[in-house]
Amino acid sequence: MAITNVINGIKTAVLIADATAFTVVDPTTATADGFSVGEFAQVFRLGPNGDYSAATNKDGYIILSVFPNTVLLDAPATYKIIKTETVNNAYVGYGA
Repeated sequence: MAITNVINGIKTAVLIADATAFTVVDPTTATADGFSVGEFAQVFRLGPNGDYSAATNKDGYIILSVFPNTVLLDAPATYKIIKTETVNNAYVGYGA
């Protein structure tokens, strides 16, 4: 079951795939669902040159997994999340 968060009245959940990108306009949280133990996803941020690079925060690279399954995303920005060790579909919901 995909998690959803309400953003401006719209339920938003993104299936993690290499081609999946999403934009946030305000600082927001991203919450992962559908991860098995040992699986993780790395968050990438779109740069001004049109390339994605690994997103970081004060703790280093931004990673989603079973724990932590919620991270804070800066905005405005466009992100892409790539999951490794895929066994099942995984989703990321984002919003306040």
